[in-house]
Amino acid sequence: VQPACINQEEDVTGQFGVAVGWGFTEDDDVSATLKAARMPVVSTTTCLEHDRDTFGQTLDSSLFCAGHTNGTTVCNGDSGGGLHVKRGNAWYIVGIVSFTAPREDQSLLCKKDSYAAFTNVVTFVPWLRNVTELLSLAEKGSVTVRDGHDADPTRRYPNYLPRLCGNFLVSRIVGGTPAKLFEFPWMALLAYRTELSESTEYLCGGSLINKRYVLTASNCVYPKTPFQVRLGEHDLNSYKDCNPNDASDCAPPVQDVAIDYIVRHQQQDRRTKSNNIALIRLTREVSFDDHIQPICLPVTQTLREQKLQRYIVTGFGRTETYGDVSNIPLKATLPAVSKADCQQELGITLGESHLCAGSAKDGGDTCQGDSGGPL
Repeated sequence: VQPACINQEEDVTGQFGVAVGWGFTEDDDVSATLKAARMPVVSTTTCLEHDRDTFGQTLDSSLFCAGHTNGTTVCNGDSGGGLHVKRGNAWYIVGIVSFTAPREDQSLLCKKDSYAAFTNVVTFVPWLRNVTELLSLAEKGSVTVRDGHDADPTRRYPNYLPRLCGNFLVSRIVGGTPAKLFEFPWMALLAYRTELSESTEYLCGGSLINKRYVLTASNCVYPKTPFQVRLGEHDLNSYKDCNPNDASDCAPPVQDVAIDYIVRHQQQDRRTKSNNIALIRLTREVSFDDHIQPICLPVTQTLREQKLQRYIVTGFGRTETYGDVSNIPLKATLPAVSKADCQQELGITLGESHLCAGSAKDGGDTCQGDSGGPL
């Protein structure tokens, strides 16, 4: 059980959608299994030219036609179901099965060689937003409740550790490669005021862990303190982030959220760099979308005791020791390194709150600007 995203594109004419349902099949039997059909969306003119008697008095901006030209349609029992299109790694509902042309034999069954009319979902986005009070109609949060009236949630604080998190959709990261759009939707950028002007600079990273909290490093919040967190960013040099291979596949706008307060670990030691961790509470809940999703935390004993051999690090940091900050997030695969080897390389003593990763041989590493970001 998963929610569909709500289409917010104005025109889907010419696109193919997938209709699903348990309605009557070509044999005039109700289907015992869920069926799917790929249906082309056609213009209102095409639909009217085909059957003005059926559609002439009904078609307006709240309806569109699909099917027929490739031999597909929907039928009795499919009404109320959705017509969906896939964008990136998410499915969007663009239409709701409304009606088809009736057969001429007075059977009230659908006419097989005709277009079907669908309620145009995008027309009703303002109404949906008003009724559901959702800030984002691509909302992916969830909570489970027990049966009964006024039941308590089975998880007392459902937003602290969301069930739907860590969804892969498809950094001085030295030796890294560019991350894809939507690939690491939990990436956060910490914004600081520059000392000599009112401009903004991004000096650290972080990870969104639920709608209200960002996890980062303690040295990213003290002595210099960020004032804002940016979520959903992919290209700092671009106002609108789009897939380079598909200009129509674009991310929603970034979300810049002010910081309510910051909690540094009470046992952080700046000399030994131990317990270098902090939580940032945002002034409001963020809206989850394709480009903004929380990362999972290793909350189970099994996850915490896993001995991993490789990690993925991401960030907007410098790409070379004295190089420029990257405008897009970079990713690199880093091998796990023993503490003994790491201590010898770094010349410091490591404690229980540390782990090491990276390779001088392979060239993968992090750098200035990646602090606070996720491994």
